[in-house]
Amino acid sequence: MSEITKIGRKSQLVIPKAVRERVGVGEGDRVFVSVVGEAIVIVPLPRTVKELSGMGRGLYSRDHVSSLRDEWE
Repeated sequence: MSEITKIGRKSQLVIPKAVRERVGVGEGDRVFVSVVGEAIVIVPLPRTVKELSGMGRGLYSRDHVSSLRDEWE
């Protein structure tokens, strides 16, 4: 999904309604803003600890932790 928006007064950015609804963010929610290359990336922060569950799934191979443990020994 892609939308075009513009930066307003005081450098504020309005996230289009369709995008907000798709990712489930609204007024008062917190987001993480970072720069990757030449792109601005905005990621909603979880509202509860339960939402953190599984966020890292798939970041590392199944053998990654085992290989780190082998290095420590």
